Amino acid sequence: MRRTLQVPAKALLSLFMLSSAHRGPPRLAAIGDSTVAEYPSSEYPAVASLLNGVIATTLAVPGQTIAQQKAVWLAFEPKTDFDIIVVQIGLNDMSPDIPLKETVRQLQQLIDAVNHTKRPKAIIAIAQMNPARGRWATVYKDKIELVFTKWNELNRSIVGQGPMPIRGVDVRVGAHVRELSTPSGALKVEYDRLHDGIHPDAQARRVVACAWADALRNAGFDVTC
Repeated sequence: MRRTLQVPAKALLSLFMLSSAHRGPPRLAAIGDSTVAEYPSSEYPAVASLLNGVIATTLAVPGQTIAQQKAVWLAFEPKTDFDIIVVQIGLNDMSPDIPLKETVRQLQQLIDAVNHTKRPKAIIAIAQMNPARGRWATVYKDKIELVFTKWNELNRSIVGQGPMPIRGVDVRVGAHVRELSTPSGALKVEYDRLHDGIHPDAQARRVVACAWADALRNAGFDVTC
């Protein structure tokens, strides 16, 4: 059985500092979908752009799936520019016709691809998906409970829980989900200015950015939101 080594936050930071001398602030890449990218206008900024203390590049593309974002990452050069890669994706992979096991496999393949091509000392942070039950009620109708269960289980995998934990990541992020979600798993109305049940407004994007920043700060990086 493969064992995962947990690297202490101070050790992560020491590795980063040794490998990033004279590079300036850490460079961060954000992988994701429309909840991470700027969407649908600059009024709803990219989450990474709300972080202080990093030089951010958003690779996230609205509407893309896990497999599509893997292709974006593999096509991007130079990948070795980045010290931190944050992955928050999966809402476009919630079809009940695709088994959870397959979606977890695709997400693990994305993480593996990043690990195989990033700078050796760069770290990977993975964040849970935002709530979107209101959207699913419209799109999937009578299959909404299947979709909600899939979302919940994939989010558990993202934070290393359940029977299929995502492996090969250094930081896990989940604090934003509780703040953005109603008890039933919908995006709270105060964050749903587009009234589509899935796309967070600027305030909600800052909630996500602060969750990323808190997790990265706990790992030893001087990142704020």
